[in-house]
Amino acid sequence: MTSKLCRILLFVFALCAPHAAYSDDLKPLNVAVGLSLPPYVIAQEKRGMEYDIVREALADAGYEIVPVFMDFGDVLGAMSDQQVDAAMTFPGDLHVAATLSQVHITYHNQAMTLAARGLEIEATSDLAGKSVIAFQNARSYLPAPYQVSVEASTIYSEVPEQYLQNLGLFTGDFEVAVADINIFNWFNDDPRVTSTSDSDQAVAYHDIFPPTPYHVAFQDHRIRDAFDIALTAMKESGRYQEIIESYGGVQ
Repeated sequence: MTSKLCRILLFVFALCAPHAAYSDDLKPLNVAVGLSLPPYVIAQEKRGMEYDIVREALADAGYEIVPVFMDFGDVLGAMSDQQVDAAMTFPGDLHVAATLSQVHITYHNQAMTLAARGLEIEATSDLAGKSVIAFQNARSYLPAPYQVSVEASTIYSEVPEQYLQNLGLFTGDFEVAVADINIFNWFNDDPRVTSTSDSDQAVAYHDIFPPTPYHVAFQDHRIRDAFDIALTAMKESGRYQEIIESYGGVQ
């Protein structure tokens, strides 16, 4: 084998195995990340369904994620003040002086009820007259008809710790829990839920909200472009779905 052919083969191998090719030469990229929201982000372990997708796509684009964990309410300001190079997680209609990636993750808020109750919920209007427990600021995040409906609920509560939604549903204190399906399913196995309630009860999922697509915001459009190319490749190779399934998630 000639030396020229060897060089060609090594170059092809580098293209096919990007992590091996540049793992020691990744450029650090400061990324604002909202504090833990499992299974999407598990801050204390620097992993999660969404976190892993962004980390690997950035690595394939030549960058090493340097997470800057902060309260969700501070992410927009950190990006606007250029304190970080990128930030997650941004809806497409959020006005921010940055360039947004293609959709990298989609949240799926649903209404959950105990199957044994036999409740029929086909629209947000069906929440009226029922006791509802939701995630914090749900009335701001969910479509306007939701706010109208829950104003007519018998009891309505928004909680900062989302395991409380599972607990409220399984103990029977609330008829309906409103949460992202992946977050709700994750907390079904939380010891704070399993130790004080029967979390094996069958749950009915009511898909009454539109999915919410999210993007990564970048200061530099060239890095955004490289990220998008890498993310597309992850989806085409099946790696994207592999990460989702590794956390028991759905997209």
